[in-house]
Amino acid sequence: MKFILILGLIFILANHPVLTGPEAEQEIYVFNDESNDDYGPGSYSYPLHDDFAPREGLFDIRKMKIVEAEQDYIFTFSFGRINNPWNKSGGFSHPLIEVYIDNQEGGISGSFQDSARVDFKKSHPWNHLLKISGEFIRVFQPEDEKKVEKIEILEDDVLDSPWDVNEYELKVEDNEIVLRLGKDLLGPIAGSYMYILVGSFDPLGPGYYREVTNNRSHWYIYDTELEEKLIEQAPRVMDIILPENKDQKEVLSNFNSEQYAVAAPIQVLSYSEKMRQKTPEREEIIRLLVLPLVIIFILITGYTFRSDFGR
Repeated sequence: MKFILILGLIFILANHPVLTGPEAEQEIYVFNDESNDDYGPGSYSYPLHDDFAPREGLFDIRKMKIVEAEQDYIFTFSFGRINNPWNKSGGFSHPLIEVYIDNQEGGISGSFQDSARVDFKKSHPWNHLLKISGEFIRVFQPEDEKKVEKIEILEDDVLDSPWDVNEYELKVEDNEIVLRLGKDLLGPIAGSYMYILVGSFDPLGPGYYREVTNNRSHWYIYDTELEEKLIEQAPRVMDIILPENKDQKEVLSNFNSEQYAVAAPIQVLSYSEKMRQKTPEREEIIRLLVLPLVIIFILITGYTFRSDFGR
């Protein structure tokens, strides 16, 4: 019986790593993205104005981490570079971040007000949108689209919105934007699907996205290879976090005169869930570690399966 207990303990430790520190008390979700790919479908260029210097890294999201605390979510967005030439209150000027969440039945499969010019998988429509800029933090639901249109017609200052999140913590450090807000605003995210888009913030742009043109420009994102007939369908997205098996250039360039590019969602799996997922490589590691331990144990103690079960 002693042999069986020790063997079981070895197996449990091999399959369930012990977590310490914050990971032991909070669920952590991490999504990585390739560096130096803030070029949309592969051919976008930064505006030429000096405010966008050095014209690289400002829209290059490299990682998103979400810590789920008891009452709050803590989002950390890592970029290649963050600066604040326009002195925005949030501490950053350039990126416009949209996090679309599919965590309940129903929803829509297009971006909010079509502002990103990207569609989503019909199997995973979004129900909540977290919109982040240096000017505001807002949360929307699909039914808010028409309400926003009415307010924008009636109000001169569209930066003052009823969808503003009033209670949150925001800081910028080491090229990271860290946002803490209440979980009740977004609902449960464990097991949900997300789309993470990054555009260039423009207070006068559609949905605060900077426009795309096919001429060199000091203020617009430009692509001199873009056909005139495709300008109205070209995504306004500079970077996007995708599943590991998806290529950004292939996804964002898959648009034509009749349809937008269709993004693929990432599934929200916690740190512990990812660790428990058994990939072929991990299975091989477990086999190589556990079997020698079992053999050594048998040789040292003199136990055999026969003697153990024969008592």
